[in-house]
Amino acid sequence: IRVQDQALEALQAALGSDHQRTIVALSNAAAFKRTLGDWKSAARDFRDLLERQTRLQGPDHPVTARVMVQLATALLEQGVGSPDNPVLVEADTLFRRALGIFEAQLGPAHPQVGVTLSGLGVVQNERTLLQDALATQTRAVAVLRAALGDANQNTAVAVERLAIAHWRLGAPAEAIRLQREVLGSLLAVAGPKHQETARAQATLCSYLAWQREALEEAQRLCTDAL
Repeated sequence: IRVQDQALEALQAALGSDHQRTIVALSNAAAFKRTLGDWKSAARDFRDLLERQTRLQGPDHPVTARVMVQLATALLEQGVGSPDNPVLVEADTLFRRALGIFEAQLGPAHPQVGVTLSGLGVVQNERTLLQDALATQTRAVAVLRAALGDANQNTAVAVERLAIAHWRLGAPAEAIRLQREVLGSLLAVAGPKHQETARAQATLCSYLAWQREALEEAQRLCTDAL
């Protein structure tokens, strides 16, 4: 991050704030901070990036919309566990703006539409808008399955979020069924040693344990995840 910030400062001085190389450097810095889990700093950089990208390519360009999604995701992470946090309202707005751009520019069946819908559904879930989250995640899964198939990590993420929506609405059997699908997809796509596979195993373990179902399987899943 320190090296990238130095590069950003040098590029801004030499080429200006809105030069494409400067924008790439800012995007890289934000991505590094996101990887470290510094969501507040990442959100600040993504907000700056959104302003520059809007000036460079316009407010309705798909690249601008992708930055909206990145900013919305960073804000969402800041608001996890706090339904009344105002950052979640802004994240909701950004996801919806990006969704409108993607639908208009790329078409309603594009996988980016599904990914954006899935992010919006998480915001709705965090805001305890549970029926809205269920409807949004159902549509996200439909778009991603049609565009990418089941053996895809983006599809698996959306299905897992749909399972969470069912779980929170009091439909544990459907949540467990969907989480089994998620685990099967990740085993095929990422393999048994990937951290996303382990997380899916741990989630299914917790569902089964809460329901007092298949406890031997639940123990095996948690052991494998560990």
